[in-house]
Amino acid sequence: MNQFHCTTNNAQDTARDPNYGDERPAVVRSILCSVCVAVGLATTARLPREVAAHGGAAFMVAYTLLSIAFTLPLVFLELALGKFSEQGAIKLWRSVPLLKGLGYVKLFASFLVAVYYMVYVGLVCALLIWTAKGPVPLAECRELHRALDGYQVVGTPGQKCIYETFLKPVVDDPMWYGIVAAIVFTLWLLVSLCLIRLPQTFLMSLYVFGSAILVLSMTIVIMDDLKSVKMFFFDVNWELLTAKELWYAAFVQSLFSMHLGFGYHVTTGGTVYNKSCLFRSALWFTLWNILCGWLSVLLWHSIEDTKKPKDTSILMTLILIYDSSLSKDASAVKFSFAYTLLICSGFISVLSLTYPVVWCISLEDCYHKRSVGWLVSITGIFCSLSIFVLGLDVIVLLDSFVIPIYLLTFMALELFGLFYIYGFKYMKHDLEFILNHKINYFLIFLWMIMPIALSGMICWQIWKHFNDWSGSSWTFWLMIGMFIFSLLHITIWAVWVITHKEGYGIMQKLISACKSSRKWGPVEFKLRYKWLHYKSTKKRSKAWKLDCKEPMCSNCIVASNKPSDLYLDSDKHSTNNSIQKILWVTEYETAKPSNLTTDLHAMEPNISCLVRHSRKTKCSKHCGHVCWKESGF
Repeated sequence: MNQFHCTTNNAQDTARDPNYGDERPAVVRSILCSVCVAVGLATTARLPREVAAHGGAAFMVAYTLLSIAFTLPLVFLELALGKFSEQGAIKLWRSVPLLKGLGYVKLFASFLVAVYYMVYVGLVCALLIWTAKGPVPLAECRELHRALDGYQVVGTPGQKCIYETFLKPVVDDPMWYGIVAAIVFTLWLLVSLCLIRLPQTFLMSLYVFGSAILVLSMTIVIMDDLKSVKMFFFDVNWELLTAKELWYAAFVQSLFSMHLGFGYHVTTGGTVYNKSCLFRSALWFTLWNILCGWLSVLLWHSIEDTKKPKDTSILMTLILIYDSSLSKDASAVKFSFAYTLLICSGFISVLSLTYPVVWCISLEDCYHKRSVGWLVSITGIFCSLSIFVLGLDVIVLLDSFVIPIYLLTFMALELFGLFYIYGFKYMKHDLEFILNHKINYFLIFLWMIMPIALSGMICWQIWKHFNDWSGSSWTFWLMIGMFIFSLLHITIWAVWVITHKEGYGIMQKLISACKSSRKWGPVEFKLRYKWLHYKSTKKRSKAWKLDCKEPMCSNCIVASNKPSDLYLDSDKHSTNNSIQKILWVTEYETAKPSNLTTDLHAMEPNISCLVRHSRKTKCSKHCGHVCWKESGF
């Protein structure tokens, strides 16, 4: 069967909805969701900054290759896990209860990124409002320069202007902080309204803001001069592809752009993509992200002034828009559209990052999603304003080092737990059940070697930052404290799970904590029943297989050592072509041969003999030959 063959009516969809058959609404929903999420702030603001800092088109080539080779399989895996578990990033770890704390830490990282993204969106909104108040440059950013005919008003550069106004310390001028704080407060309240009824309001918000971004992008392109775009393709230094820092930055950027490691795909796999072909969805999501990334880089490159030195700070896009608007022939409408595009893009990212937090916490603690949404928004207001008081140094630290190390660590632990602790065979069977087709062993191999590669990247980056640290000491210790806090949280959860497991010793409890819980698996009743039945056929370590050299009767039956694992081979006999009948008896309680034989006779009248426990056994009533032997399944 084709590896990525997608069926319209698979086991999961039929179990959930008997009338299921038309997959077109699900396909449209998944495509629209992928298109909207792909134009988030990581694509429209972070990616152009990374391109400017790491060599232009060479970086985009590395980003594209890594997204297809490594990020696409990870997106596919997370969507499949979400569709299988159906309840988000926390209850996914019913498969390995020892790592349950990893689900909470991933949600914490997702919320942390949403917090400083909201600070960025608040700055963009404030700059847009102040630009709409009067002509550019802003009144607070004007300088008088002597000219031949008197004095001339000249605007200060964008970076200096922003730092002297909205980023001014609170103690020096609290007015600017109050403006940004009011905007951030309003935006977080709007987030809570967009998450008031999940997933319907979440999807509707994505559609609205995604459509706005599409219209704004087309308008900016029509009004823009694209002559400078040619230089992006022709002025390329391909030697930069030999630098390992470029490949690391490209891989981290692909994780940010694809929303990997934040619990988004695991959550939407069971809610948004639950009735669509997962590989098509993952492929469409990845390709659309790559396309939007290229378009975003070219869009910002087209309005960049190539005569000025490139700015690679975290506010690069804001500074680029403001500096470009200072030119004499600049269009105020075009740059207002550029600000609005960043606002819509940032709002989509915040919604995508807070959606798994609200969904998973409401399922874990049985709270109403509306209450959790308000709680997340109130907490987000407090955290965003706190980070804004601390300054951009904290945001730079989070975005450039803490969150990338978080993502790499979480991805390595997640893949290690699923494929090494839970077991790659069991994981392969679960994925094949939910996808309704075979999984290529190359994907399994790729998922199994990625924890090793990610661990090497983590060690290299930590060693590099420790040796080359040039920032302030308090940001260094803040970074160390956050990393230790996350690992300590995972450890505390692991200890709590181990102590609450049944067993006579610490080793037995540890082994029990590494095994999947009884609640692991699909939640829906019919689907869970089908999975348990499917699992019982795959989980046998041994089975009895036919190995007759002589003609035998067609009424022989062989039972395994456990009465709950009865098995009859359905292969044709090589001599007389007699066909063994198939019989499955699951969850059979009794272990008495007499009762077992009686019940088997009641279920199948043609069965006349029962053979159990022995390695080689003769049929006592009919053929009288050694017809069966024990072998691996």
